[in-house]
Amino acid sequence: MDTLDQREVKGGKELDNVQNGVTTSTRKSSLRIQNNWGHDIKDLLLEHTSGNHKDVIELKSLPNDSISEKYSIAFETGLFASHDYWWVRFTANGKTWECKTNFYCDLRAADDGTTTIAMLSGQDDKMYVMEGSGTCKVSLNKK
Repeated sequence: MDTLDQREVKGGKELDNVQNGVTTSTRKSSLRIQNNWGHDIKDLLLEHTSGNHKDVIELKSLPNDSISEKYSIAFETGLFASHDYWWVRFTANGKTWECKTNFYCDLRAADDGTTTIAMLSGQDDKMYVMEGSGTCKVSLNKK
């Protein structure tokens, strides 16, 4: 896996170019959740929304320094595609953490068929969404 320093930080949707113009395409990818929090994570809920597609992943527990199995997610690319919104909430060491509701990190056509990692970092209280096309991050706040 690349280090965070080696990855492009990105934003914005890309255009899908086709012979007759620009369109929206539905694509699929895999998602894994990585626990780098420093404690076991309990009652994790992660939501990914792209257009009319909503993926919900619920885990009762994710041990420290572990990575989840792969989950399938759907996303859209193209001129009329909405952003890829991500939201997470979990409990670790007796405290509940979550990110803001309007955090987006857009998947790209190049991410079709690849694996995205949602890494929860206790070192800086952030979630990193690491895709083949780049990385985004969001602060996690105690609730």
